[in-house]
Amino acid sequence: MLKKILFSLILSQSLISACGRQQDSASTLQEAPRSSASVSRLGDGLWMRVPPSSRFQPPSYSFWIDLAVSKGSGSFTEAGVVWTVDDWKTSQTAKAVYEGSLDAGREKWGVDVNLPAQHVNTVEYAAYIKVNGQTIWDVQNNHLIGNFANRDIFLTRTGTKEDASGFWFEGGLKVKNIAPEKQIIVQFQRDQGTVERVAARYVSGNDWTFRIPLTPPRSTELRFKLEYVVAGKTLVDDNDGRLYTYQIGPRPYRQNGNSPRLAGYEIIAFADSNIHEWKKFTATINGKPVTTQGLSVFIDTALLYPETSVQLKIEAEDVKGFRTEQVYPFEVSYQVKALGSFGTQEFRWPRQLNIQNDVLFIADYQEAALFKYSSAEQKLDRQAISRPLQDIAPYGSGNTATLSGLENPTLDLYNAAGELVQSQRIPADMIELPVQLEASSTSLYVLSYYENSIAVFDHNGQYQRKFTLPYTVKGFRVSGQEIWVLAYDNQGFESSNQYFEVLDLEGHSLRKLNFIQQTAKDEFGYAQDFAVSEDYIVILQNYQFVVLDRKTGRYLTKWTGITPRYADESSQQVEGAISSTAMSVAIQGNTLYVADFGYHRVSRFELSL
Repeated sequence: MLKKILFSLILSQSLISACGRQQDSASTLQEAPRSSASVSRLGDGLWMRVPPSSRFQPPSYSFWIDLAVSKGSGSFTEAGVVWTVDDWKTSQTAKAVYEGSLDAGREKWGVDVNLPAQHVNTVEYAAYIKVNGQTIWDVQNNHLIGNFANRDIFLTRTGTKEDASGFWFEGGLKVKNIAPEKQIIVQFQRDQGTVERVAARYVSGNDWTFRIPLTPPRSTELRFKLEYVVAGKTLVDDNDGRLYTYQIGPRPYRQNGNSPRLAGYEIIAFADSNIHEWKKFTATINGKPVTTQGLSVFIDTALLYPETSVQLKIEAEDVKGFRTEQVYPFEVSYQVKALGSFGTQEFRWPRQLNIQNDVLFIADYQEAALFKYSSAEQKLDRQAISRPLQDIAPYGSGNTATLSGLENPTLDLYNAAGELVQSQRIPADMIELPVQLEASSTSLYVLSYYENSIAVFDHNGQYQRKFTLPYTVKGFRVSGQEIWVLAYDNQGFESSNQYFEVLDLEGHSLRKLNFIQQTAKDEFGYAQDFAVSEDYIVILQNYQFVVLDRKTGRYLTKWTGITPRYADESSQQVEGAISSTAMSVAIQGNTLYVADFGYHRVSRFELSL
């Protein structure tokens, strides 16, 4: 909408200048003097103000914009930008502030905006100034900041459409405004036929659109690439050499997941591309009939085992004769079942989880209490702790170590009866800002948030040594004789290169597991926490957890809770939901536990074939 308004403003100003004044009586038309005021972009950027941390808060972003302002001779009142992070579905205005002088009488004005905690890919903005009560826009408006800012052309949307003129494949794209004169060409093939070309049409701002005519009732495979001709050169987007490929016909979409895997009770719906009634719609998996209703397919994957790979085949025909026969391959995954939750009344801020001998240990930060949940008895016991808890680590025969407090942190040791037997302050020169505690059969390990180092203590709480790791550490777990470290490369928490570095108990590297590269990349954002068992790796993210095979790193399944962004005790309680502030995960056997700040509870899940 904003881009249409900008275009309308420019158009209306042109019409006013052309038609809004009476013709001069002289034979020569006199052009009204133009304003010398202008605004242009100097620079911009997007940065992570607060990194993601399972111990503190979700990540927060900011962006900055520097503008060059020429006020001209008029009455200057304001400079700023109008910006969006959702492709102009919504937009906001941010006023700029004066930051200094530039050359040729220009001034530098700056905009700094703190975004709410969210994952941000791209900010788009338009700059303006107000002079003599009128708004003057940057002639190079609709700038991009973020992931797509360095791309000259990229696809934003696709779909099929039918109107009075025919049946079409329609696409939207954005281009960088390199020069005023530009042309976008789409080269395409239908069913591997002749290569054809169609020109894209300008919409507004950086946005263009194109249409490729289709011929029903035949099903069509469409392949295409984009060419951006500007400033004497041709820039190509060919989907990294693979071409953009679409099967035109009924298109499936998962109602409980987007990856090509089946887990649990699946509903797969098919979009009606032709916008007609369907005369026939049937589905089979590996040749066996599957229940359908309307354009939805219902699959109980428990009935598919021991199959690990299946093919869903659909046959459809609409009332106009559009016929489709297509096959969709799926991998069969594990299932996750929500078993309920506990502690909603007892907990305030359940922070960290750990398991030993069928007992789940739960650290509650605000209540300064340690809870023990017996899975066999389904019983929850509370033990008061003298200071707010950061983390817990059961060790030995019923003993428990706790990490308490951010200021003047202490390592506290309790015996099986819950009695405090040792308390040792952890000075900053020993380890700065300790945030996570783990235990092995012989030692206690404490992670430093600032140093990417792990300090080692014995079971009596005596400091032994520490080792510093050459990468960014998000968290770690001790599993048997191994230390699993969730690591990021040196680009920090938003790096796409997340991996596990597996160490021995002395801190020496044993192996590296690139789980992002070995699994579907779109399954992972930043990790809040993780847990390791004999068979599985569980990675906790906002709203969901992902389960991998421990030995190979192969993706098995995930659970996604549908819940408000910031949940609290007044939020709608959804069966098995995980809020955006879920903090810790633990696993024993096939039972998973998630500590949830937002819902003040611990939720249980069962993993099964």
